[in-house]
Amino acid sequence: AKYPHRLQHEVKNGVVLVGSDFHIWPNQNSTALRAFKKFADDIRPSAVILNGDVLDFPTIGRHNPIMWESAPEPYQEIEAAQDHLHEIAVACRRARKIWNMGNHDARFEANLAQNARQYRNIKGVHLSDHFGLWEKGWSCAINSLTENGRTMVKHKPKGGGINAARHSTLNSGWSSVHGHLHSQKVIPLTDYNGDRYGVDGGM
Repeated sequence: AKYPHRLQHEVKNGVVLVGSDFHIWPNQNSTALRAFKKFADDIRPSAVILNGDVLDFPTIGRHNPIMWESAPEPYQEIEAAQDHLHEIAVACRRARKIWNMGNHDARFEANLAQNARQYRNIKGVHLSDHFGLWEKGWSCAINSLTENGRTMVKHKPKGGGINAARHSTLNSGWSSVHGHLHSQKVIPLTDYNGDRYGVDGGM
């Protein structure tokens, strides 16, 4: 499926809950994932954004396995993620549910597109077929129509390294929230454009 490059979400008075890099495996329920479900229930956000790499898909990635490690099959990861995402959806009730695709999530369709192109229009070959409740895109612009509070949420930052959150915010002129680097931090930035923040969602 062709996912929109950028989704839009406007919020005047409310909370947007963003979580990154769950890398869900079967029979694992990390402290961060449990906390995310609790926050979804407690704060009643206007939107919940899964900011990429909800799934891991190690068996269909481009990297070779490490020695004799065992890893779940794609169907096992999808089933585990369906359970967790259902719990998040129930916890956040009527909130808008957005999933910004990450590089690990994209492995699912990239592998099929490369090796089974003729299945393109068959139901099940697109990740969205398995998680229909969640809107998929590559990024989400929050309050893009207002002058204050504009925030870009996407999985990969502009550049890498320890200054990625600062660079994304400085270069865009907006606050930014990214994942991908697994290095949780918040970087405040003030210049002639005002106050804004670079956020690495961690893992």
